[in-house]
Amino acid sequence: REDLTFNAVVEREQKNAQERIKKEAEDLVTDKYMRDYYGKNLDKFKVPAQVHLRGILLRVDPSASQRVWNKTRKDILEIAKEAKAGADFAELAKKHSQSQDASKGGDMGWTHEGSLLPDIEGAVSRLKVGEISGPVMSIYGVHLFKLEGKRPAKQLKYSELNLKKLKKEFVAKEYKKLWEDWLKSLRKGAKVEYLRKL
Repeated sequence: REDLTFNAVVEREQKNAQERIKKEAEDLVTDKYMRDYYGKNLDKFKVPAQVHLRGILLRVDPSASQRVWNKTRKDILEIAKEAKAGADFAELAKKHSQSQDASKGGDMGWTHEGSLLPDIEGAVSRLKVGEISGPVMSIYGVHLFKLEGKRPAKQLKYSELNLKKLKKEFVAKEYKKLWEDWLKSLRKGAKVEYLRKL
């Protein structure tokens, strides 16, 4: 019975401490707190440059012979020739591409710079909007890309941030810190008494 009473007291005290610390954490994370953090960490609130691509992929098994790779490269050069002569790139993608976005005309959507494979990133970074790349080799096969659009890197304004989500993250961070401090203070102030010899 004594153990049950002790456990109930400990649980109640722990629950009270959690509620008190949660309130303390919420009180700490004011608008000023968040604005100060934003001002000191502008780099964390930048949207990187983006590119909008369409692609055509002719698949090649990575272990295929050089002859197969050369033939596939030659095939994609023919498709590139058609595209540069004015054929609709989206229609060519639907007809020839073996990628999962072929049915959408090869539309890969907007992609952050740095999120593409290095060889693809290098080829795409040199393109101007509307231009078509030369053949690009990857572990998947041989690609052809058309640059549909570019967006420069952008610094988000404080008013553009998801403040509700940000506040939740900060409260969780402060709560964790306060909770650890509370546990440390308990350990520091605890008196350990051995009732029998070990």
